[in-house]
Amino acid sequence: MHKLDETKLKLLALETLRALRQRYQLKELAERLGIQVSVLSRYVHGKVMPTRERAMAIIEVARRDYFPQFFESLLRRTPEGLYDLSQILQDQRILRTIGLYTSLLFSGSAVEKVLTVATDGVPLAVHVATELGAQLVIAKPVKDPVYTDFVEERIVRSPPVVEYIYLPKRTIRRSERVLIVDDFVRSGKTVEALLRFVERFGAEPVGVFAVAVLDETARALREKFSGITFECLVSLPQP
Repeated sequence: MHKLDETKLKLLALETLRALRQRYQLKELAERLGIQVSVLSRYVHGKVMPTRERAMAIIEVARRDYFPQFFESLLRRTPEGLYDLSQILQDQRILRTIGLYTSLLFSGSAVEKVLTVATDGVPLAVHVATELGAQLVIAKPVKDPVYTDFVEERIVRSPPVVEYIYLPKRTIRRSERVLIVDDFVRSGKTVEALLRFVERFGAEPVGVFAVAVLDETARALREKFSGITFECLVSLPQP
């Protein structure tokens, strides 16, 4: 992470502990973090804030030892073998935690726009944009009647199904720094379409963030767009 805002760092540590308390015992967390249970309890209940150093230690341990298992535990597999993220995307506390985490990951990137597509991941993008102090831009599958001029991108899925998404012209300005946010990256085709939007507007993509991504897709995207930072909370095998 880059140099972090101290208040945001401490808030993320507290929100992370509260989220993890949904699954892990306070004693286990205290032992793993090397913090007394009584002190950890005061953090969780908001009675005292951790120091900057302790907040960073909490976040690092959570990122390394807890986040992948924690977020994967909130995923459900449907009878068709698909992944369901609704337990994450409908929990405002978890979304706030992810928003804070993402804003710190990209704190040194001077993000001006957060770009997403009109799906279940919009609430996540709202939290990320809020924490970054950036404007939210949503690509939609229909043309908003408020606008007259649009930029169009085509997404060809497999088996051959063609979808279109649209952004009003001048939604993103030349040289603006854009972070792409998605909830679940399956094939990567939506992310690629959003990256094409950024290129066509003459803007600068600073990274892509997703809650979950399929392993093969992550590898393919990193190879194809080697200059862009890709971050996720959970990497998953192909269903």
